[in-house]
Amino acid sequence: MQEPSSFRKADIPFRRKLIWMLVALSLFGGVVLFSAILSIKEAEQQLNTDRSAAIHQLVRTVRFTTGMGSLVFTPAGFYFLILGRKTLREGIYPPHSVRVLKKTPVRTGANAQITGWIFIMGGIMLVVLVNFLFLFVPGALERAALP
Repeated sequence: MQEPSSFRKADIPFRRKLIWMLVALSLFGGVVLFSAILSIKEAEQQLNTDRSAAIHQLVRTVRFTTGMGSLVFTPAGFYFLILGRKTLREGIYPPHSVRVLKKTPVRTGANAQITGWIFIMGGIMLVVLVNFLFLFVPGALERAALP
């Protein structure tokens, strides 16, 4: 078996694609945040006249915002899970099939195992957290605010 080099070279075209994707996701997040702010301001104006409708408006806003976050961060969490599993299976980080954004030192042995487990645990926590926020927070907010 060939001994791995001490560094993995950066994939420049991949880095450019990823930067554009992050810019697009940031713009999308900005639009979601702006629409949430407008919706909250509308609910604040409505609060004095129809409290129940205002609370439902706020709950819909929270549900929409957390849903959009869930759509973005759940795939990222699953990517971390897959990356951690590949790292554990191959015993090397970064695994051979993974493109890297910058010059990355290659880890083998116990260091690769620890890195793999960190990715797996981080992926699990990310998926659980964003989906908890999406599934439970809007309902809890509604139950707490309505009599």
